Amino acid sequence: MVNQILKDPDTFGNNEQGSDLFKLLSEKGFIIGDSIDEFALLKRQRKILCESKAQLSLTIVPSLACNFQCIYCYQKENPQRMSRHVEEAILNFVRTKIQRKGSLSVDWFGGEPLLQMNTIQRLSKGFMKICEKCDAEYSAGIVTNGYLFEKEIVDRLVELKVKRAQITLDGPPEIHDKRRPHKGAKKTFDTILQNLKEAADMVQISVRMNIDKENRDAINSMLDILVAEGLEKRLGFYLGKTYPYTEVCADISASCLNDADFSLLGLEILMELLDRGFAYSYWIPSSKSYMCTADRSNSFVISPSGGIVNCWNETAKPDEEIGHLLKPTTNKMTGNVHKWGQCDPFDREDCTKCVLLPMCSGGCPYMFKTQGKSECHNWKHNLNESIACYYYFKVIERDRKFGQQVFAAIDALKQLKTAAENKR
Repeated sequence: MVNQILKDPDTFGNNEQGSDLFKLLSEKGFIIGDSIDEFALLKRQRKILCESKAQLSLTIVPSLACNFQCIYCYQKENPQRMSRHVEEAILNFVRTKIQRKGSLSVDWFGGEPLLQMNTIQRLSKGFMKICEKCDAEYSAGIVTNGYLFEKEIVDRLVELKVKRAQITLDGPPEIHDKRRPHKGAKKTFDTILQNLKEAADMVQISVRMNIDKENRDAINSMLDILVAEGLEKRLGFYLGKTYPYTEVCADISASCLNDADFSLLGLEILMELLDRGFAYSYWIPSSKSYMCTADRSNSFVISPSGGIVNCWNETAKPDEEIGHLLKPTTNKMTGNVHKWGQCDPFDREDCTKCVLLPMCSGGCPYMFKTQGKSECHNWKHNLNESIACYYYFKVIERDRKFGQQVFAAIDALKQLKTAAENKR
């Protein structure tokens, strides 16, 4: 019936049997009127959201220094730490950019940001005061290697309204400790795992496992460990694709998975995550008008020196700055802004003809800017199987809600019975 309606809406949408289904398909956007230009509508939505000033987003890098020596790191280490002068410039920048009753979202990044906890604390308190004064919402997250993510630190982060954290584990100890060693030649896995166990109920944690040919067969072993520690319902888990983003990590290119292989591997692991009951293990697909903060005009990445770039891949590249908190704007900076403006997916023929454009919004803009090609959504490589996995997830979600309703009904009956017995 759905296929018939979609093929010929005028004929099959008007009969009694198909009218309710026709209405449902219309409400959900599968059928649209002849007068609506869906492509133009999506393009307009992107322009409005990407140019909106209501949401101010900052990725702040207090230092590029790190206590790890990861084999695939794409950043050149720089021991420079953010000065108080730069901190004050950031606060002034926020005061000029934030909208009354708008929002400010901050992500702490590095290097290892927890090496600069005092900077995080001073700036966070400043941000919260600014937001309170202009009645704006404030939220924050952190990307950390997890080694310093101990309870005392997490308690301080929670007070500073840091509610989400991304932490990387690259497999069981024998693999992770080789890929992500401490600079002091110490093993890191056990410390991170202990920190996860203590912090999982304090902030929303997503464990990322960076995958390539060297550790792809260790994913299930990693999941076994998390389940054995009782963490599957307390945190999320997802795969990250290692990629030679910069010349610093170019030597790992031979071990990287291609897009199609990574997509298929992601589906396999998704089924594992669903069956094992991991929290927020499925990123529900939805239409989005921009891929990431690099697409938005009111989103900025700020380096330790006060330089402003569009993407955290360019934090250690002064030549790619689009502005600076302490220096005047140069022609070079203006030219860099123009380069990012050429990444619009609605100007690319391969994107404009793709049915997944509303879901991926052209993919990673940094990849297009540096490689001249679009990074396609994982669903594109295994579309039917991805839709089937999505359906499977919705069935599990429905059954879980049904189970919750049954337990609630049983609990209500118990309360009624207890109340009746007490009256006697």
